[in-house]
Amino acid sequence: MPRKSFFSRLFKKQIETDDSEYEKLVYAEALYKYFEITNKHCDCWECQQKKEKLHKYLKENFYK
Repeated sequence: MPRKSFFSRLFKKQIETDDSEYEKLVYAEALYKYFEITNKHCDCWECQQKKEKLHKYLKENFYK
């Protein structure tokens, strides 16, 4: 998985690629976004696509 900097909505700070806990922070952010979308109970196409994309990402990169 290629690394890139991003702003975390969960931690409310910029996450840099050289952070020693980068993978844990990415995992936490992905879970946060996934459950945020799930808890909205929105059936629109855009939310469903985001939810499916996050689910696929989590499954491919963190499920072992």
